[in-house]
Amino acid sequence: MLGRSDDRPRAWEADVVDDLAFNRPWNLVIKLLRIVALLRIRRLRSGVTVVIVNWNTREVTRDVLQAVQVLTKADVEVMIVDNGSTDGSREWLGREFGIRRVFLPANAGHAIALDIATLIARTDTVVTLDSDAIPLEESWLDVVL
Repeated sequence: MLGRSDDRPRAWEADVVDDLAFNRPWNLVIKLLRIVALLRIRRLRSGVTVVIVNWNTREVTRDVLQAVQVLTKADVEVMIVDNGSTDGSREWLGREFGIRRVFLPANAGHAIALDIATLIARTDTVVTLDSDAIPLEESWLDVVL
């Protein structure tokens, strides 16, 4: 138990009562979304969702989004999860078309934002990109898949 100063269980071992007792609201969100995802798994459509998590990286995320839109087939859904940005990212994303936007009320952390995105995706395949991972050629997604 390196680096732990209390007796609280690790996030992945905690149950709902632990999450409430130790004030882990994002764990509760993830647990609820996992239940919802299990209930709708049969309704997922065949296809790909590309997920990008953004947190105060508007300019590089803009470059990544542009590259994904130019170098990816039109039937691929692009989802950007904004992790509580304060750099104007939310306003910019609000003006973008052809993407699915998810606005988290605060920075939940990269891993939790990815969990949320994969759990709410409407396709059976999810590919994640960091906000500075710019695809360079049209075959990028085929190589990943």
